[in-house]
Amino acid sequence: MSDTIDTDTLIDDLVEAIDDEDANRTRNLIGAIGDRYDELSADEEKRIRQATILRGNGGLSEDEEEQLGQLVSTAANTEMKRGAFLIRAVAAVRELEQDSTPQDDFEQAVTEVKDADENLETELNNSTPVIEGSDIPPSVEIVNLSLEPATVAPDQTSQMVVTIANVGDEPADDIELSLDPSEGVSVSEPQETIGTIGSDEDRTRTFEVEGKTLGEQRIRVELTSANAGSDIDSRSLTVEETDEPDVGEYTDQDGVIDTDGLRNAVADWQAGDIDTDLLREVVTAWQSGDPIE
Repeated sequence: MSDTIDTDTLIDDLVEAIDDEDANRTRNLIGAIGDRYDELSADEEKRIRQATILRGNGGLSEDEEEQLGQLVSTAANTEMKRGAFLIRAVAAVRELEQDSTPQDDFEQAVTEVKDADENLETELNNSTPVIEGSDIPPSVEIVNLSLEPATVAPDQTSQMVVTIANVGDEPADDIELSLDPSEGVSVSEPQETIGTIGSDEDRTRTFEVEGKTLGEQRIRVELTSANAGSDIDSRSLTVEETDEPDVGEYTDQDGVIDTDGLRNAVADWQAGDIDTDLLREVVTAWQSGDPIE
């Protein structure tokens, strides 16, 4: 498929830039590859959600159950390989900036991410007849929840962007979206009526979140529907007296830096918004999987 070819071409260009010891071009290509992964992930995640719903509803044959299970596990492995590849690419830039030759394990990371992308594409193709041949009930989910910046000074604001979707085959009705912040923050329009979302449709809403009290504050987001279930997610906003970015800006609601946080850090680094030392801290925290103190 063209998606895979485009991604492979970017990776090949990145390898070429590293071979040419062109640090600036390498930086730009890392950003482009990260953006491409984000585009691919949006479509992939929809299929993963549909597969998960079908597996939870029963009614599949043993072979179909196995096929969808393989898709879910392959997607998780691919996400991990993509994150590891971006980390290794960032390390290669640091090595170029220090006038040293990137280590041989970069070639291994390239091979592993290409193989993972190819395996995922195969599983997506293999599972398509099962998914498209099944009746998927309406199901609403919070498919993206971001809070940027994740750290603000008192009385400063951050933007929370919420994307919700109906991944089922029938419309989802009477949808309500509500934000429940802790006492240390305030939210513009904490409740919104979405109404009906048709099959395979999504909606995005943006809310202003203002920090009031120093410390870590939490915003809980709840999505409900009359006929399509519900979903809950949350994000944390750190309110502190600081003008400098820190590793805490890239954590999820559990205080852990996941792959999305890593990608955001890489994008900020590529844009020159954070320095290499902070990016290295983010990478180390991502690798450990431990919550940030």
